[in-house]
Amino acid sequence: MCRTYFDRAVFDALEQEDCQDPEERRMVFEDDERYLFSDNWPFLILHFGEKEEPPLPAAILKTSLVTLIQSFHAGKCRGYYQGKEAYEEWIRGLSEEEDFCLERDRDKVLRRLDVNDSMLCQLADSRRAAASWLRENIPLLQEEERGDLERAADNCQAIADRIHAFRNRVNDSSTCAIAYNGVNAFGVSTRELRREQIRLLTYALSLEEENCALAGKIFEILDKQYTV
Repeated sequence: MCRTYFDRAVFDALEQEDCQDPEERRMVFEDDERYLFSDNWPFLILHFGEKEEPPLPAAILKTSLVTLIQSFHAGKCRGYYQGKEAYEEWIRGLSEEEDFCLERDRDKVLRRLDVNDSMLCQLADSRRAAASWLRENIPLLQEEERGDLERAADNCQAIADRIHAFRNRVNDSSTCAIAYNGVNAFGVSTRELRREQIRLLTYALSLEEENCALAGKIFEILDKQYTV
């Protein structure tokens, strides 16, 4: 399943010729009408090599947990920060007040605000999806051992919820409109808003660190229960 960001009005127009009945439309949007779920993504996926049986759910979860831990502690790669370092650099960037002087270079600052908002959206979306997926995997564990996975899912959801609430406050209090990739929003154009976002990211990082530790514990439990 591929989760994508699009404008519902665009797809309504695209489908009008093929399907007049809204109940029969292929594209299903969420309540906010900005995201859709599509299980018929129009791209060709090729597989090379011998066909193998799909891995067991426990194997997929174990690999995902290892990837979480490795990516959280990964260093800078090709100019991009990852995991914990990415949070730290994001926070540092928001602390550089001279980089947000609209009077000095409005275009550059607006691009910076665009990128910041886009990153917030992507972080919220990925953590919301992670929370849902982790909850789906809770039955893989014994009932008395499910608490850590439930906690990790709750942490992911908490990050997504805090970002959603923060962006709503920004849209209500900021006067600096931004627009990118069809998104119309407002940027963290004031020192107060950037300080609030720094607190948000610091909180999110603490939950990410907890989830990294939880991932190690859950992996050990799965490793004992399943031979992959």
